[in-house]
Amino acid sequence: MVHFDSNENGQFDFVRTNGSVDGPYVEGTQAVVESAEISVEHEERTTSDGGFDIGLVPLVAAGFVLLALVVLAAVVARRR
Repeated sequence: MVHFDSNENGQFDFVRTNGSVDGPYVEGTQAVVESAEISVEHEERTTSDGGFDIGLVPLVAAGFVLLALVVLAAVVARRR
């Protein structure tokens, strides 16, 4: 569930204010909620020439995908 900084102070105040500030994005009366599942298989790799080990590329890519999903949910909710 993505929350927005409604008082624009750069802090997450939702809990401290018992939900009166920095609430979740909503669509109608429902909070916008999205889930994602990421599974990364790790394979041990060694390089004999000291080159770049591409074993971490899927993990980094999965992190970017997750970040993109969160940002997209926030943009969609804000436009409604």
